[in-house]
Amino acid sequence: MKKILILLLLCHVLYMAGGILKLISFEQDVTDMRGMLYPVEKEDHDHCALLRIEHNHSGEVFLEGVKVYKKLIESPSCTYFYISHTEKSIIINAEPIEEDYKSIKYHFPQSLKRNDVYVLKLAVFTDSEDKKKLVQINTIPQEAEVWLNDEKLDGRTPFNFYHDVGNYKIRITREDYLEFTGTVNIKSKDNVFEYQLKPVYGTLNIFINEHATVYLNGKLITQLKNIHLDPGEFSVHVEQRLHFDRDITSTIETGDDYPLPIELDPICGLISIKPEPADAELIFTDELGKQTSFTGEITKQEMMIGNYTLEANKEGYYFKDEEFYLGEGESLTLLPKLKSAKVFFSLDIPSAFKEKLTVHVYRMKKNRRGSMYHFERNGNKYIVGEYATYLLTICHNEQEIFEKKIEVSENQLPHLSINCRQYNNPTEKCRLYVDGDYRETGCETILVTEDHETTAKVKLPRYLDMKQKVSFPEKDSIYTLKLGKDYFKWGFGLGLIPDKTRKFLGIKLPIIYSSEYYKMTGIEFNVFRAGNYASLEGSGTFTGIAAGGLCVFGGRDINGIALGGAFVKSTRDLNGISVGGVFNQVGRDINGITLGGLFVNADHDINGFSLAVGVTASKNNTNGFAIGGLVVGAENKLSGIGISGLFKSSKDCSGFVISPINITKGSMSGVQLGLVNFAGELHGVQIGLFNLVSDGEGGAVPLLPIVNIYF
Repeated sequence: MKKILILLLLCHVLYMAGGILKLISFEQDVTDMRGMLYPVEKEDHDHCALLRIEHNHSGEVFLEGVKVYKKLIESPSCTYFYISHTEKSIIINAEPIEEDYKSIKYHFPQSLKRNDVYVLKLAVFTDSEDKKKLVQINTIPQEAEVWLNDEKLDGRTPFNFYHDVGNYKIRITREDYLEFTGTVNIKSKDNVFEYQLKPVYGTLNIFINEHATVYLNGKLITQLKNIHLDPGEFSVHVEQRLHFDRDITSTIETGDDYPLPIELDPICGLISIKPEPADAELIFTDELGKQTSFTGEITKQEMMIGNYTLEANKEGYYFKDEEFYLGEGESLTLLPKLKSAKVFFSLDIPSAFKEKLTVHVYRMKKNRRGSMYHFERNGNKYIVGEYATYLLTICHNEQEIFEKKIEVSENQLPHLSINCRQYNNPTEKCRLYVDGDYRETGCETILVTEDHETTAKVKLPRYLDMKQKVSFPEKDSIYTLKLGKDYFKWGFGLGLIPDKTRKFLGIKLPIIYSSEYYKMTGIEFNVFRAGNYASLEGSGTFTGIAAGGLCVFGGRDINGIALGGAFVKSTRDLNGISVGGVFNQVGRDINGITLGGLFVNADHDINGFSLAVGVTASKNNTNGFAIGGLVVGAENKLSGIGISGLFKSSKDCSGFVISPINITKGSMSGVQLGLVNFAGELHGVQIGLFNLVSDGEGGAVPLLPIVNIYF
């Protein structure tokens, strides 16, 4: 019996002494937040990394060769060690020491990061188990399950394990991927295996420009990459503005990586260009921002339909960009004319004022200000490109403070050098007169002169007018105006002769003749003439209600309601409601409701509702609702609704017009209704006995009875 016990004890000692401690794996665990939640308490050691050692040993494991700042035993098989993140290697041992486990010295394959957790997996093997070899299996993608000889391995890929040498059947499964079966040969070393799994679907990648709309199997899609499709047939439909649609049908197999590049054919028209000069560079920019360039003349070049911007470049010339539309199947001819950059005038403005001032140039037409002229600027040169008479204006805070007429000819390229000075009045709003005109400004007023001396005329409420010569001995000097106290009248007035009061606020009832204010605010009734006569430098402004048996007259502006037995006249603007028995005439703009017996006329624009038995016309634009018993017209553009009994004429028209004869010399956008309709270019509808377009280009019919339509 004793011999049997001694033999059993000897076998147990031999078994324990033969135990071998092995490292199975080392990896970082980004899901373990213990290092962040439970850091080392000592302030000078908060730079630790954590080692989580997992093992199947019945006793504890410990570290040698490194300083352990903190140790946490999570369970008998799991222990956390806090060590410095600068450590490069460790020595691992196990208790009890008398079992004579061999220690493991391990060099970290990467630098440790503080507060991160790294997992070391250990296992104790007997001598017989030590014959098993380390096997590493990984899959793409990972998280797959593995069977060896129909025995499922614990965990999911990637993982390491020890196994006997030999040939084994292997089976790998993962959701959405085909099952893999095969054999694996476990050898004495180098047992690293990686398997590529094939998905049960095919992967479609569509390559097309960002402006296209894509439908897959009849459904709109926005994700064009990594589209998972069941094996079999699929269809793609693609649409894009200004391009032909395209349909594609194909087949995808299991595991396919299917690239599908798609190009759409544009819908095209033909374009011909004859530039002047003939060797100019032409640049076309389409709606998508894509640019196409040519040099010189082109004939019937195929281009995608749509809206374009045309640029033309040549050294010594300039060109204002033009916009045009090319229709499907259309053959369009353009004749861009570049203007010589050698035609210009020069303007010098002190640098301190350049950002405060705005320069505008107008083309003079019959000694009147025409439309604004678009120029190119190169330093102090303002390139206008054509020999003509221009009006130069300078604005400050959107108010004109200077204007000058200039003549640009072959023998004369004008050079202007203007002086700019500041007037400051820190407490009041002032009116600054320059060459007989004035502008209202705030405390800072820019005065523009052509020399170093000018006459300043300043009017300020409750102060006497001031008129004096001002000289500027120093560049950009500041001049402060000193004004004396003024006076004004207010209340009720009744008289037979003119009252030359400077200002009046209240009610006036002159029987024969109105007062001559430069400013009148209130209500005035007069048998002969109401309003104010601009006796003071043409500055009269009337605000309120005025009724004159013969007329209502404003030396500058009329604001409010004006009733004149014969006429209503203002040298500048007429704002509000006005009725003139014979006519309404203003020097600039009409804004509001205007009724005139024979005609309503504005030297610039008419805005609002205007009605005349005879003629309603403006020398620039007519906007709103215009009715003329005989004629409705605008030298530039009529926008809105125009109705006349005989004749309607304008350069351009946008809206709805009714007249026996409708003449639009330029572009007509809208509806023309009459007996004879004429348009230089049609973008709308003509209804009449005779409908004419000047040259028939742009898709319109030159002569067509009853109806002519083109959009």
